[in-house]
Amino acid sequence: VDRDRIRGRDRKGGKGNQKGQSQNAGRFIPEMGRTEIVPRSQRGTWWRNCCRDRGEVIVREQFLLTSEEVIRVPFGQYLLQAGPLEVFVTGPAEGLQRMPVQPRGWATVDATSVGGPLYLEKVKAPKWQVVFSSGSSKGDIVVRKGVSLDSEEVAVLTCGTVVEQAAPLEYTEEGIVRMPILFEGRQPSQPSNPPKSKMGWVTCDATSQGGPRFFEPVDPEQKAKAKEQDQEEGHWETNRIWRVTNVQDNEQLALVKKCEPFAPSSGKIPPSEILVRYLLNGDIVTQVGHSKKVRGYMVMPVKIDSDEGWVVRRLVDRSRDHPAWFEEMINGEPREKRRHRKSDSKEPED
Repeated sequence: VDRDRIRGRDRKGGKGNQKGQSQNAGRFIPEMGRTEIVPRSQRGTWWRNCCRDRGEVIVREQFLLTSEEVIRVPFGQYLLQAGPLEVFVTGPAEGLQRMPVQPRGWATVDATSVGGPLYLEKVKAPKWQVVFSSGSSKGDIVVRKGVSLDSEEVAVLTCGTVVEQAAPLEYTEEGIVRMPILFEGRQPSQPSNPPKSKMGWVTCDATSQGGPRFFEPVDPEQKAKAKEQDQEEGHWETNRIWRVTNVQDNEQLALVKKCEPFAPSSGKIPPSEILVRYLLNGDIVTQVGHSKKVRGYMVMPVKIDSDEGWVVRRLVDRSRDHPAWFEEMINGEPREKRRHRKSDSKEPED
């Protein structure tokens, strides 16, 4: 029990000592005020750092804002509620909300009443997306049975796959961030069956040891905000993932700084001052904006590793007999493959 609980709740004695007290009674903090427990605030609820200035959420050891700092949660990442949320109902801190989180500590949910930001918002499920590409055809992220990096390998994920965080993040002594996840998996012997949720552990972030960041949190409202009418493609959504394909041995697919088409089959070579890099079959890119029609080609803005630029995706005229240079990836596999499998698994219509 926190030492700063109001004395009426912590005093030893029979039930008669608590007669007349509100069931929502909280605690009293000198120079801040008295709190009450927020009704129906559920243990096990996930919250997301939504700070407007993209700042960090500080988790402290105890309820007091002066207690020891436990961890800082970056923008977009998640916290799991561990108990009832408390709100100040009197004093200078009136309206300020604090919440216990798992595995330990307290975080401020809302400080708007005292001139601060809204720190946390509820989410249904904490989603993450694989943003690391190893360049290997065997996959990009190893999923292991336990938190240990030496535990049994249970699956491999590819860049673009979206997973759900299953419990709070854990940190190794070296600072590597490990995350328990739920992900879709199929039995190799029954590929047409619907996927089932599986659980495992992945490395979320190894930057503390000079490694890459393997996952990024997915904004639950990002899709709704990003959907707009594209010139020809219908809707564009952030986090669309594409894989390079159909580039012949004697061709090059250029990523350039300007929205200009340099198609592999055109023989057109970009000037060195606008060339970012050449892409190869199997490279994974993230679309970061709307595609544009430029001189008969669809050109899209993409990001790969730390590089950004424009690249030709396909011809505008789909009727011409020429394959596209990209295929869209959904949860680690081509969209067309998923579409055919879903179609094959449906019962025939009458």
